Amino acid sequence: MTDHPPDTGVEFNKAYKTFHHLLWTDRRIPKQLKTLVQTANPSSSLELGCGLGYFSEYVAKQGVKATSVDFSSVAIEKAKKRTAKNKRQPAYLVGDVTNLPLEDNQY
Repeated sequence: MTDHPPDTGVEFNKAYKTFHHLLWTDRRIPKQLKTLVQTANPSSSLELGCGLGYFSEYVAKQGVKATSVDFSSVAIEKAKKRTAKNKRQPAYLVGDVTNLPLEDNQY
């Protein structure tokens, strides 16, 4: 790893294979997200740059159809393994958030 934060998929994959990702991984669910889910009652959500997918996991547990996207395949695999036993899981996608293969107006 270098002294600067990762900025490519390859660098993020390297970071997620070590403990470097713990520098930016936050498991706390923001109060604003909890409030949004409770008051807006969304039917679906899209998390861009999801990392290990903690926010989308929370949203899915609230009954919202959640989709999580990250360009690190290592992060997505870790998120899938971490949530594998959950009754409700986000759909996890590896991809570039600037060019997503999603339907228009889906979110």
